[in-house]
Amino acid sequence: MSQLILEAETHKKGGGRGFAIQKSGDATVALVGFPNVGKSSILNRLTNSESEIGSYAFTTLRVIPGTMKYNGAILQILDLPGIIENAATGSGRGREVLSAVRAADLILLVTDVKNKGLDTIILELRKSGIVV
Repeated sequence: MSQLILEAETHKKGGGRGFAIQKSGDATVALVGFPNVGKSSILNRLTNSESEIGSYAFTTLRVIPGTMKYNGAILQILDLPGIIENAATGSGRGREVLSAVRAADLILLVTDVKNKGLDTIILELRKSGIVV
């Protein structure tokens, strides 16, 4: 019931569609990074999920959950849309993405070795009050 209320409130606010995910398992891990760095591939590999993979930015437009077992614990893994510069002020649905990150128990930063934007991701997380 509380999940239905949360989804209804999210839709009423005119944003956040696909970002209201019910937590499950023992811990929630958010995959965070720029668009097109392999977050969906990691989710699919770890959880046998089928998050869409594309060779273009913003293939993932909503939160895609998956679960895996690790040392007896059930982990919920969240594939999130990519974070971009100024996400903390709303660019690229950044507020919704950062809200999902804030609800996670652990953040896994995913980067592309060719892209040196890790500092940008950390800055956006910090600007939204997420300690890294």
